[in-house]
Amino acid sequence: MKVIKWTNPLSELMGVRNTFKNFLSDDFMKDFKENADFTPGIEIVEHNDKWNICAELPGIKKEDINIQLEDGLLKISGKVENKKEVKENNYYYSERKYGTFARSIEIPDDVKPEEISAEYTDGVLNVSIPKHEKPKEVKKIEIK
Repeated sequence: MKVIKWTNPLSELMGVRNTFKNFLSDDFMKDFKENADFTPGIEIVEHNDKWNICAELPGIKKEDINIQLEDGLLKISGKVENKKEVKENNYYYSERKYGTFARSIEIPDDVKPEEISAEYTDGVLNVSIPKHEKPKEVKKIEIK
């Protein structure tokens, strides 16, 4: 199973920003920097009869998560909205991530796409992908 990591298209632009750091003010592209590189952590575990994929999506509503299987890729995507409520006297610092995210995982051919299921509990998305049972019979091949 191959994981395709989503790369932020703004990362190269951020490199240009760093090159001109002394020339540009620190507030340049502030909003882009805050939303850059939001990639949820995932875990992939293979069992005898299935694959399990877990994604950490804390604070994201179930209805803001999208899961699709297309051309052998399982795509998990969604969004986290920023509620910009800043109280001047009490707000000091925030490392919370906001924006969109996407992860793509290449799925092997030996799965049952019609039986893929997903559950979302306490900020963790669990996707179960059943495997086809491989035939254990031995077939004798006649020589002609």
